[in-house]
Amino acid sequence: MKKVIILGLDGATFDVIKNKADEFQLNNFKKILKQGSCGILKSTIPFLTVPAWPSFYTGMNPGKHGIFHFLTTHKFEPKDRKVHTSNDVEAKSLWKLLSEQSKKCLVWNVPMTFPPEEINGKMVAGMLSVPEKTFAWPMDFEQELRDQKYVIGAMHLDFRKQSKSERFKTMLKVDADRHDIWKKYYLKEKYDFSMIVYRSSDIVGHDFWEDKEKVKLTYQDLDRMTGDVINFMDKDTTLILMSDHGFGDYDKTFNMLAWLENEGYLQYKKSDDKDVTSKGWRQLKEGEGKRKKTLVGKLLNIVGLDRQKLYRNKLIDSVSKYIPRSLKNVVRKNIASSKTTIDWGQTRVYAELGSKYSWGININLRNRETNGIVDEEKFEDLKKEIINKLRNLKDEDDQYIFDKVFLGNEIYSGQYKGRGTDILFTMRNKRNLTVSRFDNEIWGETTSHTHSYHTPDGIFMAYGQGIKKGLELRPLSILDVAPTVLNCMNVNIPEEMDGKVISTIFKPGVNLNNLASNLTATMDDNSR
Repeated sequence: MKKVIILGLDGATFDVIKNKADEFQLNNFKKILKQGSCGILKSTIPFLTVPAWPSFYTGMNPGKHGIFHFLTTHKFEPKDRKVHTSNDVEAKSLWKLLSEQSKKCLVWNVPMTFPPEEINGKMVAGMLSVPEKTFAWPMDFEQELRDQKYVIGAMHLDFRKQSKSERFKTMLKVDADRHDIWKKYYLKEKYDFSMIVYRSSDIVGHDFWEDKEKVKLTYQDLDRMTGDVINFMDKDTTLILMSDHGFGDYDKTFNMLAWLENEGYLQYKKSDDKDVTSKGWRQLKEGEGKRKKTLVGKLLNIVGLDRQKLYRNKLIDSVSKYIPRSLKNVVRKNIASSKTTIDWGQTRVYAELGSKYSWGININLRNRETNGIVDEEKFEDLKKEIINKLRNLKDEDDQYIFDKVFLGNEIYSGQYKGRGTDILFTMRNKRNLTVSRFDNEIWGETTSHTHSYHTPDGIFMAYGQGIKKGLELRPLSILDVAPTVLNCMNVNIPEEMDGKVISTIFKPGVNLNNLASNLTATMDDNSR
């Protein structure tokens, strides 16, 4: 097992790969399920693309690599609220560690790798790349890709201007073309380690989850490309399939901002174009807030519509599929994220912001938050007060709403844990999604914007001559993949890595790296 290939299936779930394998004729996935070792791969908290992928490729929790969210945390001034790049990751990547041991690497389309770093081999940055800037290493390789009209991402093909059927075709084509060019370089130049991430499994979850046929076609394409890799990999190669999170259905939303306002911890006020509090990472990245004043924008403002109201309006949601894409784009470019924002001077506690779902609560702490008002001596008592309320909070059926409520420093460790969320929680009912909307409605039904979303359960599948057959693993951590790869390639595992080698997947007699400090405690059980 001298070489490793990782196929990243962003957002892929066993609810399709395993449960729909026969119905969708996913024969290559079925082969790995039968002849490999497979199990649920638990994502990070939050179970977002970022911080999940950096946690994978560093083998560390966010408290050590410093990335907790797409956006900088605890800061809400325009100059401070920024979308993270790979320059913000405070730990070495898997491919950097391999490069330092003279292992040749080909890394392709992994999210949160822009700008690309210098490695022993080639790198093409993934999601969050800026097409006008350097997106590949080395420079002459980037020029080769530009000459071949390489598409950095579907969003750079005017993705949002296309009809829904056109977007679906574009999504599949981008992944297929990307696979072919990655394969060409892999076979041409021979690498010790290679990885490619396919984005279609995530996009289909967000945009087409209700369309069973489109889900089937997407996973069939992923199955086909997986089969292609199985056919060209040699006996010295271990193949790993993984995802950063899963996907699933949601029925109801619990609005944490509304609950905090109802409890007297938070107050709203009118927003303006300069406010970044209500804006998501994509809107900030695209420069929303710099919109020009237009007639359409003025009309939307007069009728009191903003993006959040639009997304949860049942009538508009029911007819949205009949509205031309061109009209939707006009509205999107001219509508505010929210006409309401947080009044920081009157707010002691707020929910995590900037994403479709909210995973925790922060204290508006003086000298940490931009406009913090809570003094340090009240910090711990206020956290305890909130935790106690959340743990005892029940729904209309007299059922506890939250499964777990805990302090961020109970799961985050390391130099940068202070950047993390103060209080974290998970929902008891797995079909309820916690959100942060700027309104007073605590409970609501999901719409097409929220009915399908990430789940914490991703996939792990290992296949190759040194891998046990038909082994169903207990749930693993996304932090475990990097040390397992290092072990496969006989590279020492840094002591600061939090992940553990998934030792139970290896057949008896397979050499495990005795230099590794992060082997699981027992060799016949992969319990954590």
